[in-house]
Amino acid sequence: MIVFSEIEKYIIDNKDKIISLLVDYAETDVLIFWSKDNDLSFQQSKKWLPILKFIEQEMGISIAVSYDLKIPKIDKIAINKYIKTLYLKELAGLFLFSTKLKSVFLGLALIKNNISVNDAFEASFLEEIYQNSLWGEDKETIKNHQAIKNELNEIKEYWQNG
Repeated sequence: MIVFSEIEKYIIDNKDKIISLLVDYAETDVLIFWSKDNDLSFQQSKKWLPILKFIEQEMGISIAVSYDLKIPKIDKIAINKYIKTLYLKELAGLFLFSTKLKSVFLGLALIKNNISVNDAFEASFLEEIYQNSLWGEDKETIKNHQAIKNELNEIKEYWQNG
């Protein structure tokens, strides 16, 4: 179980460090690394483009994507400035969602109610879900996925109703 009061205290005590970490994390966001595989890339465009368009509009930035392991240039100054405008509970939600989903952009879409927890999970784990559809899913993966979904729902409940 997540102890949110301790997380809020940690964020208050380390706000600049947390913001810096989130800004750096945006550089390696799962949503900016696209597959060269046509089938998977098609799935990514269906799931990820609407989220990226929302983030671009919300933050007032342009997000480049990569089809290899090169990190595309992002506007870290604008992202930093935007994150600094968030209230404590939003910042805590963003931090928790981002670390679970490997995506600051999905975390932001969640705290701004642009997507559901289930949609965020599917977007974050899209490649794994795609591979499982081809090769099958094992019991441990199903168990791990459910645990992550449960934690995401717990985080959402906290920052919405706290």
